[in-house]
Amino acid sequence: IEIHEGAVTDIDSMKAMRALLLELDMELAYDDFGAGQGRLLELAEVPPDVLKFDMQLIRGIDTAAASRQELLRSLVKYAVELGTVPLAEGVETEAEHKACLELGFKLGQGYLYGKPMAF
Repeated sequence: IEIHEGAVTDIDSMKAMRALLLELDMELAYDDFGAGQGRLLELAEVPPDVLKFDMQLIRGIDTAAASRQELLRSLVKYAVELGTVPLAEGVETEAEHKACLELGFKLGQGYLYGKPMAF
């Protein structure tokens, strides 16, 4: 199940939902991480299986300031240490793809890999 990171506000409720998902053999993903609230406490207390980093963090990462790249590298490293798979959203260029790999991302999503299609 994928939920927006802004919806992760009550740690006890999230822990209960996480336990239920484990019982159902379902995984949890937080979407749009870093887009707004950036709730690090909830991330630490109830780590998801997949953490989807918002495209605003990814767009132009290949040419971004070193400080922005290091911030992202640190967040990705932290996610991995929590046992979470970091996913870069909004990857549109080969250069962004390569930069994301160098920053430690394990998965990517975006137009570079494929455009949305009707089911």
